[in-house]
Amino acid sequence: MRPSIRHARARAAALTTAAALLLAACQGSSSDTVDAGPPKSGGTLTYAIGTDIDCLDPAKSPSNSVVVGSIVDSLVYQDSEGRIRPWLAKSWTVSQDLTQYTFSLRDGVTFSDGTPLDAAAVKFNFDRIKNPETGSSYAASVIGEYVSGEVIDPLTIRITLRSPVTALLQGLSLAYLGIQSPTYLQSKGRDTCATIVGSGPFVLERSVKGQSYTLTRRAGYNWPFEGAQHSGEAYLDKVEFVIAVEGSVRVGGLTSKQYDLVRDIAAPQLAAVKANPGLEVIDYTAPGITTALAINTRSPIFGDLAVRQAFQRAVDVRTLVPAAFFDQIEPATGPFSTTTPYFDASVTQKYGFDTAQADRLLDAAGWTEKNSSGIRVKNGQTLRPVVFTFPAPPQDQLSLLQSIQQEVRKVGFDLDIQSYDRTTWNTKINAGEYDLHVHSYFRADPDIARTVYSAAFEPPNGYTFARPGDPELEALLQEGARLPDGPERRRVYESIQHRVIEKAYSLPLYPVQRIFAYQKNIHGITITGTSVPFLYDVWRG
Repeated sequence: MRPSIRHARARAAALTTAAALLLAACQGSSSDTVDAGPPKSGGTLTYAIGTDIDCLDPAKSPSNSVVVGSIVDSLVYQDSEGRIRPWLAKSWTVSQDLTQYTFSLRDGVTFSDGTPLDAAAVKFNFDRIKNPETGSSYAASVIGEYVSGEVIDPLTIRITLRSPVTALLQGLSLAYLGIQSPTYLQSKGRDTCATIVGSGPFVLERSVKGQSYTLTRRAGYNWPFEGAQHSGEAYLDKVEFVIAVEGSVRVGGLTSKQYDLVRDIAAPQLAAVKANPGLEVIDYTAPGITTALAINTRSPIFGDLAVRQAFQRAVDVRTLVPAAFFDQIEPATGPFSTTTPYFDASVTQKYGFDTAQADRLLDAAGWTEKNSSGIRVKNGQTLRPVVFTFPAPPQDQLSLLQSIQQEVRKVGFDLDIQSYDRTTWNTKINAGEYDLHVHSYFRADPDIARTVYSAAFEPPNGYTFARPGDPELEALLQEGARLPDGPERRRVYESIQHRVIEKAYSLPLYPVQRIFAYQKNIHGITITGTSVPFLYDVWRG
């Protein structure tokens, strides 16, 4: 068995320089460099976010970490330098073959319902995530090789994996694998989306779907992650998450001091927010999969590689993205964001805007006829691909899609943009009734590619919208998950990026940009591997 600290250091050293610098740059802000005096307890933080949460259960939903990350604790914590540090687990060891992780848990930790957080509770949570009846997608992909958990004693659990997963510890730091109360979960059965019980520094007091989520300070909390800025209870009395879908409403509330912290600033307003002397702004490129159009290889239109490649070449991403985002966001240069470990800049040479080549590819694929509107036709079928977005897409994203819609008409595509409520969207996604889908995922490890492209996570089991069904890509994804960090793992992930582009499974658009703005009297905000502010250390000046 090897000491955990050696494994953690190896993981941290393997992060690319860009990613490490990114995470370090996101810690704190200029307002914290000014002496604001000692931290103060009390007060409410009003935090405006742009989209509602479909489900509060982190095991079931990949969209709730901004809220539940302060309600649940994780086994480990990823700090601003990419290092894995103790949290609920005070130490751990890893077997030589990297398939067994033995965690020693902190004593005295309890859930907010008073029940103990022990080895049995951790095992219950991981068993539940792996159970298909739970309906877990993203969390299940992160812990995908989990076979079993063994309770060695009340504070020691051994996790056994089917095969090594290099990014396991990083995955365990995410809120999606945060530990929930088994007593609460068992009492709710399958109905676990409306509330949540964790061991974190805040508890959910009230939720009003589509409007707000109110968190209050957890009395007696005293087990923060290693490296936290203080110990004991959180500083804030309360956190009020407000759903403000319209970007102008969020910015207006921020400038009028109705909101203390805002997530997602619309591009047209970002320059003005950055120029406001009363505000602090964190603007960074999150590691992971860039926002892209996943191209469904099972669709009648895009089952043909030549047509997929033609679509890639019909879009001038380098021009359309800066225009849609008012020069506030750079266009993507591949499937990975530039801050993702093993990002390969050379992949950008494998595709690009070329309408002449797009025309040749479509002609070769048999789409030679055009109707009176200039749209291509083949065997009576119009070249009309349908693109889906997630429900309630940002206006910036819709504007970009509308620009793409106009662009691709030049080579004969009649792009149909469709958005639905979540229930309808889910039904249509599971049935494969789309040709293109907007997707993006952030994670500080390239293993996120497995979540996005592996056949194991095609709908309804996840969000592999491209549905590649590609044995060579699948083998690379599995190999990358198992290899230790180093040159061989780099080779695999570079190959993955090239294959995604060469086989036209994706048209990268722009990186996942995390933009947060807050009042200057708010202190202690840090953003690390979770890509959301952690609120335990936050206080009002």
